[in-house]
Amino acid sequence: MQTAQARSYVRIIVIVSVLLGVAVAASILLPFAKVSYAKSENLYVIYYGHLVDASGAMTEEARMILEANPSMAIVPYSFPNGEPNLTPELRQAFAERGIKVITYTWTNYSARPLGEVTAEIDGYVSQSDGIFVDEVTNIENDAEFSYYSAIYNHVKDNYGDEKLVIMNPGHYKVSEQIMQISDIASLEEEWVYYDSMPWKSKYPPSRFMGVSSNEYCGQCVNEDNAGARTAEAWNSGIGYHFSTDMYINLPGWFGEYISSVNSEKTAEVSTHE
Repeated sequence: MQTAQARSYVRIIVIVSVLLGVAVAASILLPFAKVSYAKSENLYVIYYGHLVDASGAMTEEARMILEANPSMAIVPYSFPNGEPNLTPELRQAFAERGIKVITYTWTNYSARPLGEVTAEIDGYVSQSDGIFVDEVTNIENDAEFSYYSAIYNHVKDNYGDEKLVIMNPGHYKVSEQIMQISDIASLEEEWVYYDSMPWKSKYPPSRFMGVSSNEYCGQCVNEDNAGARTAEAWNSGIGYHFSTDMYINLPGWFGEYISSVNSEKTAEVSTHE
């Protein structure tokens, strides 16, 4: 027959064993647990048209973007013919409103000489809040990863971690490696296939960007559904979204779209108060 002291020792051993088992199980399962990230609702604008006219005065489109007050604006620093676009005065106007200005560069799917890309970035990254790297591959091999890593590291090493690097493969089949060499991955129109990305839940919505436009689809986006597209993107885990017609202009319904998006945000805040 066990003594009371012996039974006490047995209980202690059992409890310790159970706690140890729970700790071991947790250490095994924790890496596989799904992290729940907070919803992110960032409106941005992509506009490849003119911000200033021939005399250097601010265009109406630039005024509309400033009035909309998006989280960021993706614009060309200048045009191929050397015509200026993001002037110091306009840069200051965006900064005063807290709008991040992201300037554009292209890579021709890693075929453009790397030195040419980094030299272009050096020409204007100090005048912006970051770089939008266009025509990015799906990062399918070491050579592609090395090419785009060099761009990312060039920006971060020379201009600081606060400079954003947005990589734009524009495709949901992009390799997860894109997340190692970008602050934000742009899926363009293919954000609608976001749920088909097996690794997406590892990252917060603020790491993803999408756009809905008529660049590849005639009249798919209009005044009636533009706001709903943005709301859908945010609800599906895309932290940055913009609805437009063509990238080179602002749609005639831009003002109505901005009002719709702001109303959506206001209604959601009221619901949760």
